[in-house]
Parts: sequence; C-alpha cells; structure tokens
Amino acid sequence: MARITSMADLSTRELRHKFFNYSCQALEPNNHVFYYCVQQFDANPSKRKAIFIFDTFLKELLAESTGGTVGGDLDAAYDLLRQVNVYDKAQYDGQITRIGAAVGNIKKVKTWTGKLFNRGLVAEYAQPKAGMFAAAQKQIEGLMRSDWFRAFDTNTTAVVPGKFPVKIQKSSQTLTSVGFDPDEMGVY
Repeated sequence: MARITSMADLSTRELRHKFFNYSCQALEPNNHVFYYCVQQFDANPSKRKAIFIFDTFLKELLAESTGGTVGGDLDAAYDLLRQVNVYDKAQYDGQITRIGAAVGNIKKVKTWTGKLFNRGLVAEYAQPKAGMFAAAQKQIEGLMRSDWFRAFDTNTTAVVPGKFPVKIQKSSQTLTSVGFDPDEMGVY
C-alpha cells in the first residue's frame, strides 16, 4: 500500500487523477482543484486566473462569520468550482483579506480605463505575481494532509460518485476557458 505525504508525491497525471477521484468520494474535489489552479497560476500568472481563483474559491470566505464549510443542499457538495473549506476561518482571515484586496486592485487595473483612473496601482497590479495565493494553498494542503493523505492509497482507484461526471465535464470546460489545464490537474 503506497501512501503520500505531500501533494508533491502526486507527480504524474495518473496519480493526480486517482487523488481527484478520491477527493470526489470525500465530496471535496474543490480543494484539489483549487490547489492545482494555484499551482498553474504560479507557473504562468495572469489577471484572469487570479480573479477566477479568488472569485470561485475564496471570495465567499470574506463574507462569512463562521467556518468555511459548505451549507445548503447536498447537491452543492458535487460542485467542483466552489468555495474551499478552511474549517478554522479565524486563523486564515487575514490571509484571505490580503488576497481579496490584491485581487480587488487587479480588477481595478484590468481594463485600459481602469489603468487610466488607477495609475497608482498599475505598477504593482497590472501583472499578478506568482505566490499571491501561497498561504491559502499551503493551508489547503495541510488540511488534505491531515484529512485525506492517511486514507488515500495510490494503488487503488476510487469510483467517482454518480453526480460528478457531468459536473467534471462542465468544470473542465470552464477551467480551460480561463487558461487552466484540467487534464494536468487530474480533473477528467
């Protein structure tokens, strides 16, 4: 039985796909997708990717007063592109606020008129920098390490629950349209 100790151990598409399937069984594929979106953003930063990552996975955390768990009906748990679960929001509130402020400034300088009216922000925010989501990514990896790594076996392939195939296809199209490679993430 082969075990992993960090996300770096998932060095091939096949292993990332097995781990993605396992995360679907745990009804938290969003953490997996977030982690690899940040990894791909760091390799090739863009305003579009930064805004997508924040708006899709982190934005709702700013408005919440309690933990970052998913509420509502169970169907929401099958969505790959939703808020990540941080469990201890108070510990990470400052990080999420700083990321939110940076992405807010990126949105301000996204268009030429935004650049014109926000000249002071252009130098720092016209091109997002790799690492801006590093603290959130590290925290998500820590959660996956404590919750998932102990039970995940690289020698087995988890069966994806029934509602996921359609969600995976739609999410893959969305990720591709933003500039991410869902196949490289193991999301297929």
